[in-house]
Amino acid sequence: MKNLSLILNAVLVLAVGILYFLHFSEKKGTNLSLDSKKPSQIVFVNSDSLLENYEYIKTAKKELETRHKAAEDDFSAKGEAFQNKVKSFQQQAKAMTPNEIQAAEKSLKAEEESLMEYKQKLTADLSDKGQEIDDKLFTAIREYLKKNVGGKSYNYVLGYTKGGGILYANDSLDITHNLLEGLNKDYKEKSK
Repeated sequence: MKNLSLILNAVLVLAVGILYFLHFSEKKGTNLSLDSKKPSQIVFVNSDSLLENYEYIKTAKKELETRHKAAEDDFSAKGEAFQNKVKSFQQQAKAMTPNEIQAAEKSLKAEEESLMEYKQKLTADLSDKGQEIDDKLFTAIREYLKKNVGGKSYNYVLGYTKGGGILYANDSLDITHNLLEGLNKDYKEKSK
């Protein structure tokens, strides 16, 4: 989830850069629309507060933690079973022939490799689920902003986070509370 804040900031900074480029790349002398004669309205969202208070994130985080715990428990059980096989082999090795020892070692090595592949699969699955959560988060935020911010004549919505790229933001430009209310309302309606 720590990366989620960084990813959110990166997406918002990229969006601001694109909007900045598009705004200043207009040809001089063209007719400007009424909206472009207005001063740019820039607002911001406190990304940290958004991540702490958005119900979707709370639910998704719990789900991810549950999956992580289940995967950890499953892998631990398989690892413990493997360790028991290794101990059993070590105890029985004195009574085994060299061919039996070689066959048992080969079998244990194959099982260990299989266990490591399983761990990599679990890690990849958890990573994919985290990425899916991130994608849903950004989609929800973008869709909500497209639908609800345009009528307020905001030209830019920046993401503010402590230690991020924005060093100062005037609190009067903070729309985090309104965004959270709307996102949580939409999430509750979709969850029903």
